[in-house]
Amino acid sequence: LATVEEALRDEARHVLLFVSSDDEGADLADSLALRGFLSGAPGEEDRPVWISAYCADAREVLEELEDGVVVSTVSVTVPPDPESLHRRHAPPAVGVVLVRPRELPHLRETARRAGYRLVPAAEGRPARIAGEIERTLKRLEKALREEDLSPFYLALEPLFETWAPGEVAAAALALLRRKTQEGDLAGKADLGSLGVGGGEREALRAWVRLFLSVGEKDGIGPGDLLGAITGEAGVEGSQVGKIEIRDHFSLVEVPPALAERIIRSLNGTTIRGRAVRVDFDRGTGRTRPSPPSPSPRGTSAGKPQRGRGPTPQR
Repeated sequence: LATVEEALRDEARHVLLFVSSDDEGADLADSLALRGFLSGAPGEEDRPVWISAYCADAREVLEELEDGVVVSTVSVTVPPDPESLHRRHAPPAVGVVLVRPRELPHLRETARRAGYRLVPAAEGRPARIAGEIERTLKRLEKALREEDLSPFYLALEPLFETWAPGEVAAAALALLRRKTQEGDLAGKADLGSLGVGGGEREALRAWVRLFLSVGEKDGIGPGDLLGAITGEAGVEGSQVGKIEIRDHFSLVEVPPALAERIIRSLNGTTIRGRAVRVDFDRGTGRTRPSPPSPSPRGTSAGKPQRGRGPTPQR
């Protein structure tokens, strides 16, 4: 999505996405449509995004375009051989290939045989999470300079036979972040058991759950919600608890002291192009201090009512 947005924002009139099959192309078209990008077959002038699984046919369309019409070519899947690479990304245009770390050796060899030069694309970091990323990188750099890493190389060596080092490092960071969050919650529980702050039961109530009106059907992942909260509300990532992504909504645990700020900051913003409504989750039994909106959200059979209206009392 970021690649398509960047290409259309620059000088390209169309973006041509190469995929490996018609089924993959259909899935990609549906995903783009949810985010406001209309797609079609190569040559459809009214569609900014073209999708094709057939290199030769798409190349014929590109060669027949009028002078001055710029089309950016993007391989969503790595070209399987030099001929496919050339048909997709023949000069003078600069082609983009989206590649997983484990696919790099194959792409390098394919490009070498086709006479192409690979240049790593510079990916900008989202501003809303740049601060947290910078702090994490500084901690890693400090460990690289000061820690004895030899034992860890030996421990991780079996994983490198199946996974790229970058993927292993990313998994390690994910586990570290989860451990940090669990450690924070455990620390609060320990204080409670010692009689600090009202006991263990009060420590376990240190999170309040928020309802967000976007979910898996909107293409939302935990990273999107975490980035929105840290960026819009100025909250540290370590202060965000469990994130649950459901089909049509999401639930996020946050400290009670930060809940109102997060609600105010996120309401009216967009995540992946979808407008977001945020409120306290009614399933927790909590009510919002400010008066509720008189316009309740509709209900569905078999699902609890979630909205701004007060919970009906029996």
